[in-house]
Amino acid sequence: MNERRQLPRLRLRRKVWLQWAGGHIAELWTHDLSGAGLQVLSPVRADEGDEFNLLLKVPDHDDTFVDVQARVQVVHCVYDSSAGQFRTGMRFLAFSGEGETLYRQYLDHQLHCRYESRSRRSLVLR
Repeated sequence: MNERRQLPRLRLRRKVWLQWAGGHIAELWTHDLSGAGLQVLSPVRADEGDEFNLLLKVPDHDDTFVDVQARVQVVHCVYDSSAGQFRTGMRFLAFSGEGETLYRQYLDHQLHCRYESRSRRSLVLR
């Protein structure tokens, strides 16, 4: 299989909440984020195709946090022995309200900050 990622992954630990089919809400941490989805670390294995409601809080312009709600679907789940948990990859199916815009702005900001930080370091090293 020749799989090529079109959107970069950003290693970032953010707290997220997943709502399981029965209504149970689990508080988890992300492993990474991308424009198409995210990976979470979970003590519970999820099956490919499972769908969840996701809540992620992202900082707004005035350093308050806003809720980003989305429907996600599991695309893979592997056991990560270094983390002692399952690393579950999920793709976004749909966002609620302005969630997609807020999420993309947050990702763009994080990518910009990392790029700027690397640029400054390379200038210092020269």
